[in-house]
Amino acid sequence: MIWDKWIIPILMAAIGSVTFGMFFGIYTKKLIFSALGGALTWSVYLIGMHFHISEPICYALGAACGTLFAEILARVVKTPVTLFIITSVIPLVPGGSLYYTMLGLLQGNQEVFLLKGSYTLSAAGAMALGMFAATMLFKLVFSLIRIPEKKDNVS
Repeated sequence: MIWDKWIIPILMAAIGSVTFGMFFGIYTKKLIFSALGGALTWSVYLIGMHFHISEPICYALGAACGTLFAEILARVVKTPVTLFIITSVIPLVPGGSLYYTMLGLLQGNQEVFLLKGSYTLSAAGAMALGMFAATMLFKLVFSLIRIPEKKDNVS
């Protein structure tokens, strides 16, 4: 039971993040960090769903945690943060609902189009909001704890 609900989905999220990272040309130890980011975002999403938190909020929380992870890791590993953000949040992308939204549009099924389209937009919007909030929070905290450089008093 724990395998079906937790371990296998988190492992698949990590593998998906790694393969997407390889698509972006990451072939070093950074692939491990991509896997950790994907596992983290999906774990947060699953934990939120387990506690019956609304799905858009789970998307936002997962994306926010993945973004904070990416922001911190990018400074530690000295790599552009975009690389880790993209590979971390890729498990959250609502690809299935996007497919069914387009299928409903192409088949002229307005009910499916509107239902799946609203779900896709709420998931994507929640992810964007979570990523934005986490980035702004990180930049605020990082600017507050940054030690100012000493300036020479040259006359």
